[in-house]
Amino acid sequence: SPAGQVKASLGMQQDAPLCLMLGTYEVRKGHEFVLDAFGRVVNLVPAARLLICGFGYPAEVQRVREAVHARGLDQQVVLEGFREDVPDLIAASSMMLVPSQSSESFGLTIIEAMSHGVPVIATRVGGIPEVLRDGQGGYLVAPDDVGGLVERMLWLLSDEQLRLEQGKQGKAYFNEHFRAERMA
Repeated sequence: SPAGQVKASLGMQQDAPLCLMLGTYEVRKGHEFVLDAFGRVVNLVPAARLLICGFGYPAEVQRVREAVHARGLDQQVVLEGFREDVPDLIAASSMMLVPSQSSESFGLTIIEAMSHGVPVIATRVGGIPEVLRDGQGGYLVAPDDVGGLVERMLWLLSDEQLRLEQGKQGKAYFNEHFRAERMA
């Protein structure tokens, strides 16, 4: 399966819950925020893995790599550059994380995740709340609420039925509001 191939290519166990963050390595995207939360999550769900992908200048990627190392998450977090196989990455994931801290106009990755039936946890920043409704395809948290992010990640990681239901609601919302025909 494409999902299995993605995990194998990243050196991950097939049954490892995969949390995905797609976005540039700019500070405003919230890497440190998500790493603070993930560090707490992995203490309770040791099999969980976090994959961060996107374009970044070397200094930006190095800053995030150092943040991963400082939190002792080198074995649980994989940093990648820009990838062409985004649909496969999303399909292999348990959730999409969009931890933006400022200046987020739309949140295309939210729409991409919803189109695949993957639940999203995102911050209430910029236009994000116009794209994701809390409890209907995922959850919204304040951009400084690490505890809230941890709690919602644990909800989705520990309750497969909830994860599937949120994914189904997100896909329905995508089909109703964001299909190409509707957007055109």
